[in-house]
Amino acid sequence: MSKHVCESASAWCSGTMFVESNDTAFIFGIEREDGRPGGVKSELAERLQIFIEFLREQNEMTYLAMGGLGAIFQGSEYASQARVAAAFMIHRESLTDLALGYRNRDGEYVCEKFEDEHRFLENARTTLSFEELDL
Repeated sequence: MSKHVCESASAWCSGTMFVESNDTAFIFGIEREDGRPGGVKSELAERLQIFIEFLREQNEMTYLAMGGLGAIFQGSEYASQARVAAAFMIHRESLTDLALGYRNRDGEYVCEKFEDEHRFLENARTTLSFEELDL
C-alpha cells in the first residue's frame, strides 16, 4: 500500500492524499465515516476531512437538485468521490479498481470496492481541466 499526495498548487486536488493498494485507489480518509484519517498530523487529517465533507455535500446537493430522482441513478450516493478518485487513477495509469466510503440509501455507512470501473475512468478522461477550458 502506498500513499500519494497531490501537491501541485494549481491542481484541483492540492494536498489531497490518495491510497493505492492492489490496483485500487481511494481518497485517504474516505474509509472512515467521519472522513478523518488516522496516523497523520492533525492539520492534514483536518484538511482531508473537510475535503471529504465537501464531496459528500456535493453528492447531497446534486441529489436534491434532481428532486428525488437521484434514487434511480446508480452511484448518486458517491458520484463526487468517484469522480475525484477516477481523475487520480488516470494519472497513475495502472489502477483499475476504485474504493469508496459512503452512506447508502438505507443510511448505513458502506465501504465498497468497484472493480474495473471503466465508466468512471472514461468520464474522467472526457472532463477538461480548468487550464484546458477556453474561457
